[in-house]
Amino acid sequence: MLRAALPVIGLLIGAACLALAAPQPALRLQPSPVRQGQSLLLTVEAGAVTGGSCRWNGKEYPLYANGDRLEAFLPVAYAIKPGGRKVAVSLTMAGETVRLQRVVTVQPTDFGVQRLRMAKQTRSLYDLPSVKEESRLIGQALARRTPLRSWNGPFLKPVSGRISTRYGLLRYINGKPEYRHRGVDIAAKRGLPVRAAEAGAVALARDDFQLHGRTVVLDHGEGVCSLYLHMDSIAVKEGDVVQRGEVIGRVGSSGAATGPHLHWGVYVQREPVDPLFWTKWSVKGEE
Repeated sequence: MLRAALPVIGLLIGAACLALAAPQPALRLQPSPVRQGQSLLLTVEAGAVTGGSCRWNGKEYPLYANGDRLEAFLPVAYAIKPGGRKVAVSLTMAGETVRLQRVVTVQPTDFGVQRLRMAKQTRSLYDLPSVKEESRLIGQALARRTPLRSWNGPFLKPVSGRISTRYGLLRYINGKPEYRHRGVDIAAKRGLPVRAAEAGAVALARDDFQLHGRTVVLDHGEGVCSLYLHMDSIAVKEGDVVQRGEVIGRVGSSGAATGPHLHWGVYVQREPVDPLFWTKWSVKGEE
């Protein structure tokens, strides 16, 4: 009886040893270190991993399958504190949970200050009762997390022109501090074409917003969205799928605007990050 059991015991011990010896999946983050206002791409070799999630800056995010890896885009918005920040990953492998973590150094960015003079009539648009609903609809569109993406970046600058307001700066309006700027303003001639920064689905297209003006939100997948405000006209409708560089509207000054320009924002997991960083970032998952 004992002899018959020995091979079975041997097999069980061997399987246990193999399980213990199995290498942990490689966890990569880029760029590292990272600056306030930028973004992180977390990748894990898929292998035997069947699913997972990650925790960053106090929030939980899903991992998405992309070829032979799982990945997540993580926001490093202006509000995150500089210093060492932990990324914790929870993976499912053969019915078991494997936990990994890394520490990323977040470097500080000097975002600066802007002092803007605005006519009282234009400034009053910020206090309209409809603004709350506008913000809700934009936030709802920016919260989309489509599980697939078809791009590797870098993003296209949507219109040619001078950057008149940069991301993250503290904006004073008529001498009073109001908010930090969540995108970039591109000063351009009225009527110039506004192009999609990357391929995606039109999550929002509204021509009746009083504060934000004519507005489009594109969903690029995996929690990455782009926002286009103050346009003179819109060339797409909700549900359309657009390609990189496709015309989605025309430059204007609708809503609360002091002149013709495009406000362009990039949002990662609903948090605003620097769009200009995305015009230089190729997201292929290298260390």
